[in-house]
Amino acid sequence: ENARSFGVPVGNARVIHSGVDTEKFTFKARDSLSLPLRIIIPGRIEEKKGQLDGVRLVHALRAHGVDAVLTLVGSIAQEEYLERIKAEIAQYGLLGKVIIHPFADQEELVSLYHQSDICFFSSYHRSGFSRVPLEAMACGCMVISYGNEGSDEVLIQGNNGFLLDEGDIEGGYVIVTRLIKSPGLFSSIISNARQFIEDHHSLSVYIETINRLFSGNHKNAPLS
Repeated sequence: ENARSFGVPVGNARVIHSGVDTEKFTFKARDSLSLPLRIIIPGRIEEKKGQLDGVRLVHALRAHGVDAVLTLVGSIAQEEYLERIKAEIAQYGLLGKVIIHPFADQEELVSLYHQSDICFFSSYHRSGFSRVPLEAMACGCMVISYGNEGSDEVLIQGNNGFLLDEGDIEGGYVIVTRLIKSPGLFSSIISNARQFIEDHHSLSVYIETINRLFSGNHKNAPLS
């Protein structure tokens, strides 16, 4: 729809999703959530990326007795929004519980995913296809998402991740408490997510799909 609004003829277009280098974005198996619970939100710091919702989720969790910390990773796109984030961190008494990390390269990001239990993909951007959920899923970091930036095309509710309505902080709390009570569910979901990436979004699958398209043998190429 975004492309069509700019006059791009998309009637016969095929969509090929990005691939993830699974040799770089390695999987870390775990049996349960860690304590304190570690949440990560990667992405440039701007209002439409929804980092404030992450702060509010941590506040809600801690208010219900769940020890949780949040790491925000990304370049600063909106200084005013960053100041609002800092103000809410102070307001909720979360100093030291929310870490603002500068932009990270792939190697650093993989390490951060391995250290985190949950990737909260709180983006309000509707269009595009973000690689963040793919990378987190590949690393064994469970994704909870609003479904934007194409994440609703890769997440299967309760199977390889979770989808929430935009701004549904209470729903996020409910998911986390369910996972705490059922550690086997968490382990199953991250394993399913890794398998999904290997089957559908690995770099080798992506390259193979591109090759089929260019060779004309694309009858079985995946569609979104």
